Amino acid sequence: MNLTGSTLSFPFRVAGGGTLAVVRKAEDLAREALIDVIETRPGERKMMPEYGMRDYAFAPVNAGFARRFAVNLRQQVKDYIPGVELLDVSVEVGDAGKVEAFVRYRLRGGTPRDLVYPLWQLRRTSS
Repeated sequence: MNLTGSTLSFPFRVAGGGTLAVVRKAEDLAREALIDVIETRPGERKMMPEYGMRDYAFAPVNAGFARRFAVNLRQQVKDYIPGVELLDVSVEVGDAGKVEAFVRYRLRGGTPRDLVYPLWQLRRTSS
């Protein structure tokens, strides 16, 4: 994945004038690429069968959960999102068992950025 140029936004949305929204900034491309890899399951993309994270929606949240999630995400970023460096990945369990992933990353040579991803929302979209 090249983090220059422009691409359709993720998730797809309509921009002004009825056209599809696009993303042009490298920072936005990186953020959307991280979300995309988290929300994609291996095998969903036929030309890249290893792309995506395993399904964590119903995984038991125990001592190894955060480690498994972090290792899987690091490998996906290394393999599919060049130019992005993961600095830290942590998982926290909040109220009512809602699990959130905190991802600290940066574009090579850039300023660190944070992404908070609500893993509990995957339960609503899993089939």
